[in-house]
Amino acid sequence: MKTNLSNLKIWIIAKDLLIQTEKVANNLPQYEKYILSDQLRRSSLSVVANIAEAHNSYYYKEKVRICYIARKELSETQSHLEIVVAKNYMKNIDINKLILDYQILMRSLNAYIKSYKSLIT
Repeated sequence: MKTNLSNLKIWIIAKDLLIQTEKVANNLPQYEKYILSDQLRRSSLSVVANIAEAHNSYYYKEKVRICYIARKELSETQSHLEIVVAKNYMKNIDINKLILDYQILMRSLNAYIKSYKSLIT
């Protein structure tokens, strides 16, 4: 069953990035399973979930507040990916593309926030 989220561009992008991030998490060393891998999964999933929650909130202020949380989780995900690069767990090219895609999502999320902030009186 499709939800109204299937038409929300930033949610679609975040969901696609979550899937890519899961692949990174699954390819980390076993000893990172409950540390970095788990944090990557949680923060990237939280981005998607918070965008969905914000989108379905009734009040504009609430939408903006929840989007700020999504933005923080997005930054956390980027940080974890940078650590993957720093620890040489995967090829930089693969991870750097993913980090760039998260930066693009950040700009889109900022525009989404700005559009709702302009409606708050």
